[in-house]
Amino acid sequence: MGAGTSKCAGLPLLDELTKSVLKSPKLTAPGKAILTTLVGNFAGAKNPNIEDYLSELIDLLAIAERRTSRGASLQLIEIGGSHHSEAAMRGMVRDIKAAIVETLCCATDLEAHREFVRAVHKAVRPGKRAVDQSVDYLVLNYDTLLEDALALEKLPYADGVEGARQDGGVQSPLSALMLLQESSSFMARLDGANCLRTLYRAESPRNWPQASATATTL
Repeated sequence: MGAGTSKCAGLPLLDELTKSVLKSPKLTAPGKAILTTLVGNFAGAKNPNIEDYLSELIDLLAIAERRTSRGASLQLIEIGGSHHSEAAMRGMVRDIKAAIVETLCCATDLEAHREFVRAVHKAVRPGKRAVDQSVDYLVLNYDTLLEDALALEKLPYADGVEGARQDGGVQSPLSALMLLQESSSFMARLDGANCLRTLYRAESPRNWPQASATATTL
């Protein structure tokens, strides 16, 4: 599951996410200046986005970390005419991730996702058996919409970080979610932001499945 599957729930596409992050108040003045430079570095590229800019910054951070760990005399990294330390660049990466979380932590409509997991896991006609085997999902998105839909439908799953399992009643086979992106809920602790999973847990704690630690992620 990847690009476009979250649009129906009210979340932005990648180009919309990029525009939102670039103007986010989460970014400091130095952070905005660096992002502006990185955007300029991708002039002429085909559809560059926030993932490209963040990856480039993380590459530069890796250089700074290596120089610092090796005790190099030149530890600062030059970006757009100014020089930045490892600590400062790490803070900028953190700010960009926080801006992504801020954009994704918005009101959503999960009905399409809930209908999808019901169709996959549950009987669609009277007298037909529900799926009696696990279903593994490969998820490319930052958001937690699929996890939320599975949990709200009381379908046990594990994502290897904050998995969920229904407590009580008959257990269905455990489905695994393989995440290729860092989920926004894992970043929510940056500033106490209430992401989707936190909101649903607060609204209906009795129905929220218990955490599970068993899964394989990429």
